[in-house]
Amino acid sequence: LDRRHKEYRFLADRAINLQNWQDAQTQLQVICELIPDRNDDRHREAAGKLLDVEQRIQAARKKR
Repeated sequence: LDRRHKEYRFLADRAINLQNWQDAQTQLQVICELIPDRNDDRHREAAGKLLDVEQRIQAARKKR
């Protein structure tokens, strides 16, 4: 589980750095599903990043 989490976190971080918000959103959603315990730090971190990514997606849609 920890290895899979690290792989998805790497992919999410890379997508965030490249500003590929859709891919980042997908990877972060996978982490939240993989670790559904909201008290787990890994879930909390992914959920926090997911909120930020979703806000960026919303902002980009409003600019169109």
